[in-house]
Amino acid sequence: MTILLLEHSFEWFGKHAGLGLLREHLLRNGCPVESIYPMPGAFHRMIGKAYSTALRLPARNQTTAAAEMRFALKLRMLRYAGHVLNIEYYLPLAGVLKGNGNWVATLHQPRRWWTPEMLDQLREVPRLIVLSENFISEFSDVLPRSRMTLLPHGVNAEFFRPNEEMRCRHHKHLLYVGTWLRNSQMFSRLVPRIAERFPDVVFDLVVPGPARTDPALTALLHHPAVRWHQNLSDDELRNLYQKATGMLMPMEDSGANNAIVEALASGLPILTTDAGGIRSYGGGTIFPLVANNDDEALLEMASDFLADTSLRESTGAAARRFAVEHLDWTVAARKYMETYRTLGFMAR
Repeated sequence: MTILLLEHSFEWFGKHAGLGLLREHLLRNGCPVESIYPMPGAFHRMIGKAYSTALRLPARNQTTAAAEMRFALKLRMLRYAGHVLNIEYYLPLAGVLKGNGNWVATLHQPRRWWTPEMLDQLREVPRLIVLSENFISEFSDVLPRSRMTLLPHGVNAEFFRPNEEMRCRHHKHLLYVGTWLRNSQMFSRLVPRIAERFPDVVFDLVVPGPARTDPALTALLHHPAVRWHQNLSDDELRNLYQKATGMLMPMEDSGANNAIVEALASGLPILTTDAGGIRSYGGGTIFPLVANNDDEALLEMASDFLADTSLRESTGAAARRFAVEHLDWTVAARKYMETYRTLGFMAR
């Protein structure tokens, strides 16, 4: 049976990032796959509008609605099993395909993101893939454990990899990537304190311009130790990972985090908080964690890593090993295929 993937495009992800890489690696492993994703243009907006109007769906991006309609039609009319890679964008499917158990959806956003109305729709999804173990308990009142499967968010460990020749010898670089669910206030409080202890540290912040209006980040706009980056190519982003001494990125919450898995694959020590799904990605085992908003603990942990080369190297090597053995898409895709087999989507 062919697996039909319903994907979603994210302009901030390059071709080496995100769950969209699953398709390529399923194909490499011999799994028959087709993909549907939103298509631009007036025709697709018109189709989406007609679909939304017919089903009395709320206002939304109509190219997304058109992709959802194509997915639902193929699942109902042809011999496909479906996988919705980002259910948050396609929740109406739960009603449209009610009674059809031949599909599964991946959940990305933590409980705080969901409204009661959205959770009612989520209850109709026949099966969920969750990307971090904390989601199983967070959503246990929405779906029973028997309808949830824990699978890893993969990473392209062939592309994101260490490069000791790139590692900066004259300055230590701490990397901060993205904005969603980051504890920017804690980060902003720590930057001047770390810079005071370690004057040679450079903080590389990969944050798009509009997000810099966050008051916590605004306070760092003119800090002499901070370097701002945006609109990076894949190679430019990889260069920052390879140049970095570590990733300093306290979190408020999370499921899987793309920046975390890229940093792990790049062999970086992760300096972060015990929040969300971080323990499913090496937190507490591969690298230590501190309580959220415990500035003193994270300051001391960062100081230990910045001062101790052997600690950095051993933790970085363990991070890389964890990524290659558990998260690399070559490995992760086989875990998804085994789930498809368990659900009866593929022959054993």
